[in-house]
Amino acid sequence: MGSYFDCFEEQKALTEELVGIGSVVGSDVGEQALAEHIRDMMMGWDYFKDHPGDLFLVPTENDTLRRSSVVAVIEPKLAGELPDRPRDAVMLMGHIDTVETSDYGVLEPLATRPAELSEALRDICGETVAEDIDSGRYMFGRGALDMKAGVASCLYVLKHFSRNRTELKGALIALFECDEEGDSHGAITSMKFIRKMAEDRNIRITAAVCADYSSVEPAAYLGTIGKYLPCAMAFGRSSHVGQVFSSLDPNLMISEIVSEIDYNTDLCEEDLGEVTQPPVSLKQSDTKQTYSVQTAESAYAYFNWFSLKKTEDEILSVFKDEVEKAVRKAAVKVSQAKKCFYRNRRAFSGMEEEFGPRVMTLSEYAQTVGSDIREAAPGTDIREFWLSEAARLRGMDRNMVPTVLVFMAGISYPPVTVDPASELGTAASRLGIPVRTYYPFISDASFVSLLGDVPLVNLGTYGKDAHMFTERVDMEYSFEKLPNLTWELLLSLLG
Repeated sequence: MGSYFDCFEEQKALTEELVGIGSVVGSDVGEQALAEHIRDMMMGWDYFKDHPGDLFLVPTENDTLRRSSVVAVIEPKLAGELPDRPRDAVMLMGHIDTVETSDYGVLEPLATRPAELSEALRDICGETVAEDIDSGRYMFGRGALDMKAGVASCLYVLKHFSRNRTELKGALIALFECDEEGDSHGAITSMKFIRKMAEDRNIRITAAVCADYSSVEPAAYLGTIGKYLPCAMAFGRSSHVGQVFSSLDPNLMISEIVSEIDYNTDLCEEDLGEVTQPPVSLKQSDTKQTYSVQTAESAYAYFNWFSLKKTEDEILSVFKDEVEKAVRKAAVKVSQAKKCFYRNRRAFSGMEEEFGPRVMTLSEYAQTVGSDIREAAPGTDIREFWLSEAARLRGMDRNMVPTVLVFMAGISYPPVTVDPASELGTAASRLGIPVRTYYPFISDASFVSLLGDVPLVNLGTYGKDAHMFTERVDMEYSFEKLPNLTWELLLSLLG
């Protein structure tokens, strides 16, 4: 693997520096301030003083907060190579934003001050956290684990290569993106930028290395899980509650849909020895704004749905099938209740009619009502936009028969599959740490797929309690071993 980097103290200082710049996702200045800080830091390196055109601050498309990501490329120093020959490259990536800090409560002012925070936590946390503080093994602070220590590791490796450009036979591309904890617009924008840059420079990206965290064990994860947000929005028929059989309650339809899908292990996927968690609802609500004795006109639910192989279209097709089953159950339940209710009653039985709810995708419904589907305006919550778009199309429907619309309500994170026997899998297996398939947490690594068929490994930080006020990173592994493992992997791929 070559020389060993004795980098613990340098990485500890750099991670503490990055944590000290609060960069809560969606904040007015934090993410942009950190992006500019990283750009300015790299501009101080000799390589970028000589090659300023190789370092970019990439503005996020249609972003009302005007956030940017940092993209850099460092070319190898090779003699006698034909200029028209495509140059191989590996991309290093990590996100610079964090989740919010309000969970720290009265300690929130210390959330980005690791040394002070660990001492303050000693008096309010349980025995396990106190033992970890006393061990001196961990750095506490928002973003220390997820994932500023990972960004620091990437920066170390990049800086080393910028000074030793003969050690690799290919280029390194770096991406430090904003908005990972939100809707990933930073990564999506940056991948488009990197794809064009690679084409313009005749660079072929052969692999990507993400430095996101692991809280189970220090490991390399080949590929990443996919994550989708399918939504069902039911439009029923409302009535006064004193005439309930003239209505079809959308809450009933949505409840049956949630019952059909939630924790349904038949909907899990299995591949390469991994199994996804089953789908689960993330929100369920009707759309009534105030109380009244009229039944609701519409209701909705959307679901977290993990995938290892299925595309967005395939997931939506499976989802639609499950929704159709649930809607049929709801219709049968209403029909049976009505028959039971009217069995020994004469009055009003002729006033009610049978409803046969239809299930359609949003695009199918748009064609039915003769409308195009609009695009979300910048800054719009994407989930709220798709719900409002479904309601807009409903308002154009002259028939107004009970209908359930299915669509993706959020950003889709496609899965990335890597064969353990591939070149990247083989290189990872030589690192001396466990190799797993499919990184199990949602991450911007999914959008490596926008670059084409680029294999991915997550080789990142290790620690405990990401997204909790006790978040902490294992310093020995993340500050010293991780940069060395990353460099060893790059030598296997580009050496």
